[in-house]
Amino acid sequence: MQSLGIAIEPGLPSKSAIQVMVARALGSHDPDPVVRNPDWLAERFVGPAERAVLAGTVWETALELDWRDAVKIPDLDRQVRVHLVRTSFTDEKLVKALDAGATQVVILGAGFDTRAYRFRSMFPHVRFIEVDCEPTQKYKKKRVAEIFGTLPGNVTYVTIDFNKDKLDDVLAEAGYRTSDIGFFVWEGVAYYLPESVVLETLRYVAKNAAPGTTIGMDFIYQFLIDKIGLEPNSADPPVVRGVLDMAERLADMGEPWVSGIPENRESEYLANVGLEVVDLLPQGSAEATRRYRTRRDGSLVGSEAAAFRSVGCFVEAAVPVRVNL
Repeated sequence: MQSLGIAIEPGLPSKSAIQVMVARALGSHDPDPVVRNPDWLAERFVGPAERAVLAGTVWETALELDWRDAVKIPDLDRQVRVHLVRTSFTDEKLVKALDAGATQVVILGAGFDTRAYRFRSMFPHVRFIEVDCEPTQKYKKKRVAEIFGTLPGNVTYVTIDFNKDKLDDVLAEAGYRTSDIGFFVWEGVAYYLPESVVLETLRYVAKNAAPGTTIGMDFIYQFLIDKIGLEPNSADPPVVRGVLDMAERLADMGEPWVSGIPENRESEYLANVGLEVVDLLPQGSAEATRRYRTRRDGSLVGSEAAAFRSVGCFVEAAVPVRVNL
């Protein structure tokens, strides 16, 4: 979840981080458990103060609407769909890693991520490390204490400025064990960072994490980044125009997208930093629809057809086993 310390008013969280939580909360209301967003805690993090951050937008009152009416609003419909797939994909990869023996989870740019709290009863011996900028993390800790009565013992909080701080220093301070297999979550962050910072972060994981460690992350495709700020092109499919409109609004909020991954070269891109792709899911693909958006009766979450122009992807990648020759 994006939260980098940019465009954040003192004492308030990122607006986009709150929008993500609203989208997850709306998706958790779907009556069909097959396509219900699994983030059942999201709504508890979106109280009156958080909604006030979104004053004057459709997001402010979204959770007051009947779920069926809310998802008829184009902006909400799009984000409910995207975050259903993203949350489900990453949750699936996290559980897979922990079932296979991973003992620590690092959440980079944690924002209002709820996994440390949703999964603590299922995996009581797993340690979560939430890494984020100081303003958002301070606000998050306050909300966690309000919701649960105290900060849980399975979470270590550590601050970072991705543009300035070294991840190895930050994680060493948090007690991250490079000898133990883990799982990294990096959702909704990479496209807000310069490419050099994205590559440095991925190289850290590839070089320092124990072999077998995996990471679940998402990217925006570079072709879309290149279109931001240009005159609208009528030849672009509706999904591209819609996402570009959203990108423009985020930029106006001070949270611009600045870097992407080359489409159809994702495996090469990650191999160049030392990671192996395990699963690649373009967000607008028929496969994404089949896995996560199709209800038991065959209807879809979201108003668009099963396949449309993908503007980004979800990736599970692994630190390969190093062979000493």
